[in-house]
Amino acid sequence: MLHPLAVPALLYAGWAAWALAMDRHHRQVAGGASAPLRRLALRLGGGLCLLAAFAVSVFRWGWNIGPVVWCVLLSVMALGFVLAFAFRPRLAALGAPPLLLLVALAASF
Repeated sequence: MLHPLAVPALLYAGWAAWALAMDRHHRQVAGGASAPLRRLALRLGGGLCLLAAFAVSVFRWGWNIGPVVWCVLLSVMALGFVLAFAFRPRLAALGAPPLLLLVALAASF
């Protein structure tokens, strides 16, 4: 069984990847514009994280409530990421990989 925090962690990572795919936000975190291939990888990775979060929420809560939970958490995590990125862009963006690692570790037990 997957950990209950897997869906919010995947959503946060997806939003972080999509934010870093934009040149302005990438410049805030890394100091320079991103390469086109990196930008594409971040967009695809962010989309995959959001789709994986949808699959996990449907698997965990079923088709009756899973999509609703996903939509609510999608909005909540977007707001959380935007607020964190507004005050600490580097910390907000670099917090996503450890979250994904925790999800992977929690799924293995």
